[in-house]
Amino acid sequence: GLVVVNAGHDADLNVGMRFRIERSGTHIGDAIVAATRPGVSGLLMQALTNQDNQVRPGDTAKLILNN
Repeated sequence: GLVVVNAGHDADLNVGMRFRIERSGTHIGDAIVAATRPGVSGLLMQALTNQDNQVRPGDTAKLILNN
């Protein structure tokens, strides 16, 4: 699915950047930036650690810096 984050190309986000989605320090899944606007971006989920535990408002997206 698509996840919207409140950071966009004004915050130097670019298509293809990878993110780790967390809730209270627990890894929920991974996502990749598919589209950006000045203040928001759309991320496509690549993998969920548990299909019954979907991304929810308030989860944290952390940039994955290493390959």
